[in-house]
Amino acid sequence: MKKPFCFYDHDVKVKILDNILSHSKNWNWFFKYNEENFLPDIDVNSFDAAINAFFNVSEIFTSLCRIREVCDVNFNISQQWLYE
Repeated sequence: MKKPFCFYDHDVKVKILDNILSHSKNWNWFFKYNEENFLPDIDVNSFDAAINAFFNVSEIFTSLCRIREVCDVNFNISQQWLYE
């Protein structure tokens, strides 16, 4: 069952950081993990809903920003909620 909140377990966080530190170009596992495990509620129709939506995906967003900072990689994202 997919979770509405996107928070990583410790082992996933370690794998993300290891891949960032090694400047990995293989992030398919990361997107597959997110697509298979999370389905956040990102229906934004008010300011409060926008804050809640960001809270639901903030760990993914932060990880994507870190990845983009150090790794020259094009993201292959198939899930609409993750792409946006």
